[in-house]
Amino acid sequence: MKKVVAGILTLAVVLTIVGGVQYTNKPDTYALYANTSQEVNL
Repeated sequence: MKKVVAGILTLAVVLTIVGGVQYTNKPDTYALYANTSQEVNL
């Protein structure tokens, strides 16, 4: 159950980051997004 909650929170963070990327376009943010996606898939 904790994994599900963590996944939802992570998804919310990713969506927030992606929304910020539209305005900032920081390469570091894309790297963070990629790392987060891998964690969610695991």
